[in-house]
Amino acid sequence: MASVKTNYGLNLVNTMSGVLFPLLVFPYVSRVMLPEGMGLVNFYASIIQYVIMLTALGIPLYAIRETAKVRDDADKLNKVSLEILSLHALLTVVGYFVLFILCLSVDKIQENLALFLILSTNVFFTAIGCEWFYQGIENFKYVTIRGLIVKVVAIAFLFIFVHDRSDLLLYGLYTVIGSVGGNLFNFFKLRQYIDPHRVKLSTLHPFRHLRPVLKIFILYVIISIYSQLDIVMLGFMKDASSVGYFTAALKVCTVLMGITTTLVSSLIPRMSNLLEIGQRKRFDELAQKTVDFAFTICTPIVFFLILEAPCIINILCGDSFEPAIRTMQLLAPQMLVISIAFILGSQILLPQGREKIFIWAAVWGAVLSLCLNLVLIPRYAQDGTAIGTVVAQIAVLAGLMVMGRKYLPVRYWSKHYAVCIVSSVVMFIAAGFAQREVDNVVFRLSVGCTVAFLSYFLCLFLLRDAFFITYMNEFKSKLVTKLKLK
Repeated sequence: MASVKTNYGLNLVNTMSGVLFPLLVFPYVSRVMLPEGMGLVNFYASIIQYVIMLTALGIPLYAIRETAKVRDDADKLNKVSLEILSLHALLTVVGYFVLFILCLSVDKIQENLALFLILSTNVFFTAIGCEWFYQGIENFKYVTIRGLIVKVVAIAFLFIFVHDRSDLLLYGLYTVIGSVGGNLFNFFKLRQYIDPHRVKLSTLHPFRHLRPVLKIFILYVIISIYSQLDIVMLGFMKDASSVGYFTAALKVCTVLMGITTTLVSSLIPRMSNLLEIGQRKRFDELAQKTVDFAFTICTPIVFFLILEAPCIINILCGDSFEPAIRTMQLLAPQMLVISIAFILGSQILLPQGREKIFIWAAVWGAVLSLCLNLVLIPRYAQDGTAIGTVVAQIAVLAGLMVMGRKYLPVRYWSKHYAVCIVSSVVMFIAAGFAQREVDNVVFRLSVGCTVAFLSYFLCLFLLRDAFFITYMNEFKSKLVTKLKLK
């Protein structure tokens, strides 16, 4: 079995490629599709995401946990996987019935029905993708290689076929290929691990998973209120351009958040397995290290996004997306908030079966998000959505910390966190000062990025941060060992 660091590295490559590749082509797409075209695709995609959530219930996260528990027993793994696949297939039929009703009854969908139908294929590909199986058995190598190949093909498709606003349908097809196109390969490769003939149909009980899956589904529904509903509300209450500005700002934050959320995703099967075999001490140690890592990485990114938002939006989107600058600055704090909340909820509470705590924390955040969006969107458009989103995420984090304190083996404050904040402030000042006389926007961002990176880690070193020094020493010892072997 691969080590935690290897799994994290592979999963990081896969996750980051999933958000970095679209970000690299974003300057091209934003200038071709313009805010209206991008906003329309994201608006429809958000609606379809709800249908995907309905058909998947809580299967992806639940299935990772369950397959991780039985991955060492081939017969049990075979049976559990087939049961979950069967349940997902039945729910997918229900999902397409819902899509049919939406197509007949919603005027905004009928305005561009062909685009909506193209994007709706995400429902089918998600059902057959079985991404949860490969994560549960920790086969991140296959997932990473397959993901890179599919993304390269998708980008080639984009540049060959999408040239102007009239290619909106082809752009929609590109988003499907890039996000779930590889799921078809997942399904066929599953035959290497799962053999339906080894299990009698009479012994399969897919609905036994329904109750625990529903608990996680409730969690997904509530979280989606402040992660997807904000875009849907913005689309209905304002226009496609506002959605385009908001999603442009959100896309950059999503890319950077992948650094920490990837670590959590790769650790979920390992953490579930540690509890299953009774290694609680190792579980607690990994939990604390993950929180420390997230704080170390996310704190400076928050400051960096606030400083560099004008350069980033200008380079990626062009002058037509200028309203997205302030939106990105308002969204920046979610980097730290979501990362910590995701660790506490998904990595620590869910493996312990404490979904209810996560659910109630999410309820509080969802209600707050809904209320704030109703008040702020009419007046502040995409900026109001950003404020409501961040406040709701802070509320969820606070709820997890308070209600889950009995089950969370982490400390929330230490000298290390103070050092990270001080170093981030120094980084912000140094980067802003270094680029103040630079006019070229690309060179300005390059200078700011370089100075920010060097000043932050130099500050950690000078302040003798224990977390940073520990990992530096580990890296140095490994490097020395490799050089000696050569």
